[in-house]
Amino acid sequence: MAPSKPTTALARVEDLPQEALANIEELTDRLQALQARVNLVSPIAQVDSILPMHKVSLRAVVLDPTPDGGDVYQDRRFCKDQERALNKNALMRIMGAAGAQLLETVREDDRSDPYYAEVSITIGVRDFDGTTRTMKARKETDLRDGAPETMKPEWEKQGQRNVKTGKTVPLEPSALAEKRRHILPNTETKALERALRAMFSLKHKYTVDELAKPFVVPKLVPALDPSDPDQKRALIAQASGADMTLFGSANVAGAISSEPSPEALAGAGQAQLTAGVDPAAPDGEKTVKTVVDTNTGEVLESETIPAGSVNVDTLEAPPPQEAPPVCTCPCGHEEPVTKPVAEATIANAGAPRCAACYPWNARFDAKGHLKLKDLGLPKRPGYTAKDAIAWAKEKAKGGSR
Repeated sequence: MAPSKPTTALARVEDLPQEALANIEELTDRLQALQARVNLVSPIAQVDSILPMHKVSLRAVVLDPTPDGGDVYQDRRFCKDQERALNKNALMRIMGAAGAQLLETVREDDRSDPYYAEVSITIGVRDFDGTTRTMKARKETDLRDGAPETMKPEWEKQGQRNVKTGKTVPLEPSALAEKRRHILPNTETKALERALRAMFSLKHKYTVDELAKPFVVPKLVPALDPSDPDQKRALIAQASGADMTLFGSANVAGAISSEPSPEALAGAGQAQLTAGVDPAAPDGEKTVKTVVDTNTGEVLESETIPAGSVNVDTLEAPPPQEAPPVCTCPCGHEEPVTKPVAEATIANAGAPRCAACYPWNARFDAKGHLKLKDLGLPKRPGYTAKDAIAWAKEKAKGGSR
C-alpha cells in the first residue's frame, strides 16, 4: 500500500495537544506535522533540549483576515488584493502567546522636528533550553516636505488602463496630515514588527488563505511537581508574584533585592562550587558543602564524612565576592544594584541605576526626583522626572517615548 500523503487541511485549535509537551521526540514530531497546516511562530523546527522541570506549550492565536476585523491591514503599496499585513494588535497577541517581553522602546531622534521620528525596540524571549534571546530593531519615519515617504507614484491613463509613469508626486494634503498625526505610533509599530519578524520568522505579509490558519506559538512553561517540597515552594513563590524581574523582588519595606533573578542566572548556571564546614554537624562528623544554589542558598549537593578522613581546612574557599555596583543617580542614595541591572541600565541610559532611579520602569520614584533639574543620564542629557511622568502617561495611552 502506498504511503498516505500528508494532509494540507487547516489545523483546528482543538487539534493541538491539550497539555504541554516534555518529550523532545514528541514535540519535534508535532512541530513538523503542524508546519504545513498552521503558521508556526518559531524559527526552530528541530528541538534537541528542553530546560529541566519545564515543558513546551503549543498556543494558538486565531486572527481575523478582514481589514476591518482589527488584526490586519491592507496597504496597496505592497499588498495585493488577497494579501494582508499584521497590525499592532495581532503582533501583540502573538508576542503575548510566545511570552516575549518588550524590554525597551526608545525614541532615538532628538525630537526637534515633529515630522521625523526614529524608534528602536528591544524584545526578549526564553528559548526551549532556558537561554534568553533578544532582538533589537530600528525604524525611522521621515515625513518632512520632499522626503520619499511623502511622495507616491504618478499614474496616467493609457487606453483602458492606468499605468505608472515612473515619476512621483506629493501625497494629498489630507493623507500626509493623517500620516504625520500618527507618526510616533506608526513608527513604533513598524519597529516592533521588524523585531518580531526577525525573532519569530514572521512574514511581512500573508495571503487571506494563510491567515485562515491559526498561528501556533511554542512557549516554554514551568512543569513543577507540588508533591516535591522544593518545587512546591517554587510554585507558591510563582503564584504569589515573587518571581524576580530585572530589578529583583521588593520586600515589605519596599527595598530592592540585590540578588540576581533566575533568568539572569539561567545562562551562566544557577549553582556555584563552594566549600566549607558545617559547625552544627554531630560530634565526629563534618559536613562539606560542595554545591550551593546562589539564588536561594540551598545546598544542592553535600557529603557527611567522619572527622579526620579529609582535611577540610585545606579545601579551597570560595572566591571573595566583588563589591556590588552602586546606583549613581544625583539623588545621592547610592543603592547597590546587581551586575545584570547595572549592565542593562548602563546600556540603556549610560549609567547604573536602581529601580527607584531608573525612569522607565513602574518602580521609579518620580516624587523623590522632582527637584532634580537633570537625572544625570549620559544617554539622555537634560531628562527630568517630569519627562518620565509624561512618558509614563503617554505609554499608558498606547504611545511611545
